[in-house]
Amino acid sequence: MFALIEGETMSQQYDRLTKILNELRIKGREYDIDEVLENFLRSLPAQWRMYTISIRSSYELRNLDLVELHGLLKTYELDMSQDNKMMNNKKDAEWELLAHRMWSLSRNKLRRDLQEIITDK
Repeated sequence: MFALIEGETMSQQYDRLTKILNELRIKGREYDIDEVLENFLRSLPAQWRMYTISIRSSYELRNLDLVELHGLLKTYELDMSQDNKMMNNKKDAEWELLAHRMWSLSRNKLRRDLQEIITDK
């Protein structure tokens, strides 16, 4: 069974599988494309699980080839990447706002403390 190598991206995994399949073809070995696609989908990391289930239920795998499957997965990967960037940007903006509020509160407290010192004298 084909398996993910730790740290490998989906596209690196696809490239490795394609290379293996090409080597098998050169040696005259046949393979069932449905099994190849199933094995590839099952070998993806856990974060792909919901999408691979969706692909299996939405598409008839026999109507796809490995290149088309890779295209579907690559599109999803780009969408996930954009979502992660947007979430990170939102988190960065929230941290900046929090830091600014903390700085404002500290500055206001310092003013009040100084004012109290001045008026106590």
